[in-house]
Amino acid sequence: MHELRANIQDRFGHEEESKRLLVSCLSFGFKNGVPLDADMVFDVRFLPNPHFVPEFRKLTGLDPAVAAYVRSFRRPRSLLTGLRSCCFIFCRTM
Repeated sequence: MHELRANIQDRFGHEEESKRLLVSCLSFGFKNGVPLDADMVFDVRFLPNPHFVPEFRKLTGLDPAVAAYVRSFRRPRSLLTGLRSCCFIFCRTM
């Protein structure tokens, strides 16, 4: 998700303050319910979860080894490509 945020910032970060797009990516547990202020929610439980890999358990998604592990699978790459396209389409219609 950090890549998606960076990609959106690269595309739209130059806009004047009044036209800025705010994107917040966060992780949450469905058992606690969807965040109330969420406009869009993507269920990504089908993606590989590094939490269940012992050497990654104490790390975060910001750690390069964890990011490389997730990106080594096809599904996360496909998801990011689709989300980038989706965001681009939504932003073009605003």
